[in-house]
Formats: sequence, structure tokens, C-alpha cells
Amino acid sequence: MKTSKTLFTGLFVLGLLCLSGIAAAQEDTSVTDTSGTVLTDDILPYDGPIGAGSPLYGLKIAMEDIDESFTTNQSERVDKQIGHGRLRIAEVRRALELNQSDSARQALDLYWQKMNLTRSTIAPFGSNATGLLHAQEQIVKHQFVLEQLLLSHPNNTGLQRAYNNSLELEEKFSEKTAMHFNRSAGKDNKTILKAIKLEHKEMEQNGKPGVTSQPSVTETQEKQTEWEKNQNKKPVSDTTTTITTQPTVTGNQQQGHQSNDSLTGNSGNNGNADTKGKGNSQNK
Repeated sequence: MKTSKTLFTGLFVLGLLCLSGIAAAQEDTSVTDTSGTVLTDDILPYDGPIGAGSPLYGLKIAMEDIDESFTTNQSERVDKQIGHGRLRIAEVRRALELNQSDSARQALDLYWQKMNLTRSTIAPFGSNATGLLHAQEQIVKHQFVLEQLLLSHPNNTGLQRAYNNSLELEEKFSEKTAMHFNRSAGKDNKTILKAIKLEHKEMEQNGKPGVTSQPSVTETQEKQTEWEKNQNKKPVSDTTTTITTQPTVTGNQQQGHQSNDSLTGNSGNNGNADTKGKGNSQNK
């Protein structure tokens, strides 16, 4: 009985430690001005008691998964998954500072798995689902932090894969929200993040749902009108060509033709090849 109580107390304390670490990792320190959100490298190295490489790290991950599973609200579940992904990035940063390559690789693999799970979670969402745009913004912030880590660790394939995975996830969010987060330079060399609605053409070029490839009614009418104009122009063009290509007949040539007709007899009544041949031979 005492052993069970001690185990329960230990699990409870462990759960509190895990949740406190998650809350710290989820804290968003970015600020917002009139033009958008200021992007900052705000995911600090993890400083909790159970980081990647710890003997209790597997239990910590299992408790996070259980917490997500018991979250019935889909939007809240996505927020938790993205928060856990943010925590993985914090653990990666801590492991890289300590030159613990195995621990960093472990945390990066778990980040990759969590983002794939998030992609599956949002698959059935409608375009008007609440919280999607906020979740998409958090993914873009992940990308910004991963970019900074790649600058200091350019040969880390795990970081590159995690960054590519976040790009793919953002694209899935864009398919739902029809929004894209654009970066621009603000005051004091700050990077400003602003949501911009995707145009139909841009969505089609990116392979995202937009207007269909069928021509619109207006485009069809314009093409029909243009075709009718071309048809009206064709007879004029043909007549002009026929007139300009006919040879000019002089007075002497007309007299020569009349004499040929008189020599051939009735060439005007039967214009077969034999009669014309006889007339030509008589002229000669």
C-alpha cells in the first residue's frame, strides 16, 4: 500500500514537472505592432529536470501523448501538439549547447513525429475551423528558430529535416486557411510577420485549392466575340487577295486572244483541252 502511494506521488510530481516545462516552452514572447508580429528567436534552451537523454524522458513523452489523447477538443489538441513541438526545439537547443548529438537527434526525431501527427489531426478540419490561423503562425515561428539553429549548425541533417517538415505542415495549414504568412523588414532591422490572403492564381501555382482550371463565363464570351470578329474579317481579306493576285491584261493581249478564238472556231462553246490545243497549233 505504501509502495503504491509512493509511486502515485512520484508520478504526480513528475507530471507537474512535465507540465511546468511545457508551459515554459509554450510561452510566446513575440510582440505585435501595427504592421504585424515581430519575429524573434524566442525558444530558449530547455532548462527543466527531464531533457532529452534523461532516463525519465520516455515517460515524459508518454505523459504528453496521454494528455493529447484525452483532449477532446480538436483545436486544443492541435495547440498542445504544437506546444510539445516547441518544447522539442528547446530540448534540441539545449542538447546542441552541451554537444550531446544523440540527445539532439532524439528530440529532433520526436519533433518530426509530432508535426506529422499534427498534419493528420488537421486533415478533417474545415476551412473555418477555429484556431487554425493561430496554429499556422506558431509553425512559422518554429521555422524561424530552426533557421537560426541551421545557421550555427549547417551540417545537421536532423535540423534540416525538421525545418523541411515544418514547411510542409505550414503548407497544409495554408490549404485550410487560404492564408500565407509573409515576412518583411521593419524598423531597427526587425522581421515582421503578417498574414496575407492567398489569391486564386497563387494557390493554383502552389498546388493548393483555388479556382478550377476551366475558363470563366466572361473569358468564354470574350473568346467567342474575338472569333466572330475574325470570321467577319476573313471574306474581306480573301477578296483583297484575289483581286491583287489576278494578272493585268493589256489591249494587245486582248486582241491576241480574240484572234485565237476566231482561228479555233468554236472555242468559247467547248473549252476542252483538245480544242485549245488545236487553236494554239493554228496560231503557230
